[in-house]
Amino acid sequence: MKKYMPLLIGLLVLIASSAWSQSSAVEYFQAIKTISDAVVTKNVELLQYAVHKDNPMEIETKRLEVFQAIVKGQQEAKSMKVLPTDPGLLRELNMIMDLYIESIQRDFTQLLELKLESDNSYEAMQRYLDSQSALEKKMQEANERFEKAQEAFAKAHQITLLENAQNKEIETLNRMQRYQRVVFLKFFKVSKLNADFLNLLDANDPAALEKARRELLGVGQSELKSLRAMPDFNGYGGYRDAAVQFVDFFREMAEKEYANMTDIVRRGAQTQQDVDNYNNGIQKYNETASRLHNELNNALQELRQRNVSRPDDMIKKI
Repeated sequence: MKKYMPLLIGLLVLIASSAWSQSSAVEYFQAIKTISDAVVTKNVELLQYAVHKDNPMEIETKRLEVFQAIVKGQQEAKSMKVLPTDPGLLRELNMIMDLYIESIQRDFTQLLELKLESDNSYEAMQRYLDSQSALEKKMQEANERFEKAQEAFAKAHQITLLENAQNKEIETLNRMQRYQRVVFLKFFKVSKLNADFLNLLDANDPAALEKARRELLGVGQSELKSLRAMPDFNGYGGYRDAAVQFVDFFREMAEKEYANMTDIVRRGAQTQQDVDNYNNGIQKYNETASRLHNELNNALQELRQRNVSRPDDMIKKI
């Protein structure tokens, strides 16, 4: 949501249509701005925690802190008397406060629950990421409505609006989140298929193994092509590239080592070479996957650090 600082244009004059002075309108606008700015700041802190923190309890603690701040802002907004010449700014402030309360109480709580379940399957991860997108869209639409109300008030009372730098940070955060979700979901889809194959190794079912291997190979090739076509984000392509390397590794394993391991399971290990080949496949996966996993996490942290202030940094800016 955009944050504005009011500047008076020209001389302070009485508004002909009412008994309220220009300075009263500015004070009224400033009071609303103070309430909305405090809530925006807390909401940004919560978004930053959701980005940078992995501990659900830590995020929940911040959620409760933000909830209390929004309730305080809501009470202050509802206690204000409407300016007779207000075209709807205070009404929109109260509406957006109600929406924030609902989102913090219900939507964000549900989001945390989905986050805890997200690693269970590709479908669960997709539900979690889709819920993130839906919540962001809901808040963006409300913020845009409030922004238009600010612009209408400013126009009616000859107030110049200056955009605060925090606006760009919020916009960048939302764009980065969308980008990261697309990359991650493609990687995650292939990684779950790889896990399905590995989980079948002890089942001694060659047909099921071959089916899982072929699915991993096909989806891996498709997602690899899609990932390679994705652009950088704000000049940084490290996260995408790390995902490409990981997915290409899954594809290569399915094409070579997993094919050989499936064949050994089908006919049984008949020689020491069969045993060695099978074990070498497992060893290659364990060693390489661990390294690529660290590289992917490091690239994600780099993506975040380049584009989103950490919570402590944000507090220092205010």
